[in-house]
Amino acid sequence: MAAGGEVCGVIATWRVESELGCWTTTNYTPSPGDRLGGVVQRVWLFRGATSMPRERLFPDGSLEIVLQLDADYRPALDGPSEPFPVLSVGGIRTASHTIENSGRPVRVLGIGLWPAGAYALLRTSLRELTDLDLDLHDVIGRAAAEFGTLCWDAHGDAACVGAAVEWMRARIGRAPEPAALVARTLAQIEADGGDLLIAALDGFDGKAGGRFAAAFRDQVGVTPKRFARIVRFRRALELVRHGEASLAEIAGRTGYYDQPHMNAEFRVHAGMSPQAFRRAVHYPNSVSLAEQNLQDEVATSA
Repeated sequence: MAAGGEVCGVIATWRVESELGCWTTTNYTPSPGDRLGGVVQRVWLFRGATSMPRERLFPDGSLEIVLQLDADYRPALDGPSEPFPVLSVGGIRTASHTIENSGRPVRVLGIGLWPAGAYALLRTSLRELTDLDLDLHDVIGRAAAEFGTLCWDAHGDAACVGAAVEWMRARIGRAPEPAALVARTLAQIEADGGDLLIAALDGFDGKAGGRFAAAFRDQVGVTPKRFARIVRFRRALELVRHGEASLAEIAGRTGYYDQPHMNAEFRVHAGMSPQAFRRAVHYPNSVSLAEQNLQDEVATSA
C-alpha cells in the first residue's frame, strides 16, 4: 500500500473502544522480502486517549524512535519527572519501564527498530542508548529535524506513517552494513528464540580478544547473552499473555531450566512474576499493561 509515496508494506488502521479508552492505531509492517523487514519492527501512529494514566512496557530486543505530534509523555517516576523530548530515541530495554499518559486526546508516532535498523539509522554506538531515552537531535543532528518536518507536514495519519517509512528507507539505503559476525549472531539468536546455548555465546564473547563482544555491544546495545535472554523472555511473555498452556509448559517450551528459572527471569525483565503478568490488565493486541498508579505496580509485582 502506498501512502505519501512508494511504501513497500502494509499500512492498516484499526479502532479500539473499550473501558481503557478510545483510539485508532495506524500501523505499518514491511512486506516479505523487503530490506526493511530485517530492520524495522513496525511504524505506528496512535490517535486518541486512554483512560488509564500509566502504561508498563517490556523489553523485546527493539529500539524505538518516538515523535510526539501534539502531546507530552513522560516517564512514570515516584516524584516529578520531565517530559520526554518531542522527538526521542530509546535504546534496548533490559527491564520494564512505565510511562504516564496525558489523559488528553493525542497523536504519537513511533518507529520500532531491530538493532540492525537502529544501527543503520542512528550511525552511532547503541551501547550509549541502553535503557535511556535521548533527544534524537542530539544523536543524529539535523536529520532529526528533517524527519520531524516530513511527518508534521504529512496530511493524514497514513501519510504521516508513509513519510516516516520513506525517510527510513532513504537513510538506511546510505548506511553501512553491520559487522558480518554481529549480523549472523543476531540472526541465529532470533532464529533460536533466544535459546542459543550460553556456552556458544561465551565462545563468541571470547573471540578475537573481545573485539567481537565490543562490536556487538556497539551495534546492538547489550552483550550477546543479554540479548538472547531478552529474546527468550519476549517469547515467554507472548505465551503467558496469549496462550493457555501452564507456566511450567511455557518454561519448557522457551528453554528455561524450569518454572522457577522463568520466574526469576520475569523478575529481572518484567519486575513481576508470570502469574502477576497473566492476571494484569492488558491493552488490546499488546503485551503492555494498563496501570493506575505506582501502588498498582507494587501490587502486580507480587
